[in-house]
Amino acid sequence: MKKYYWLTCKILFFIFVIACFTPLVIPTGEYTPSFCGFPKTLWAGSIVSILIIIITIIGSIFINTPEQND
Repeated sequence: MKKYYWLTCKILFFIFVIACFTPLVIPTGEYTPSFCGFPKTLWAGSIVSILIIIITIIGSIFINTPEQND
């Protein structure tokens, strides 16, 4: 089951990174897109960074590492 969670974390990571370069973040036809006075790219970059940190924490819990026998 851990392999499934690890694979899910990797897939979500790549989806978030790719989403940064889509029209969801960089709208076409708008010269200065903004939200609450800040550029939309700043908001999207901050949200994606937070999501990547969360995925990294979750992934570090489920990563497949051999158990140490002491």
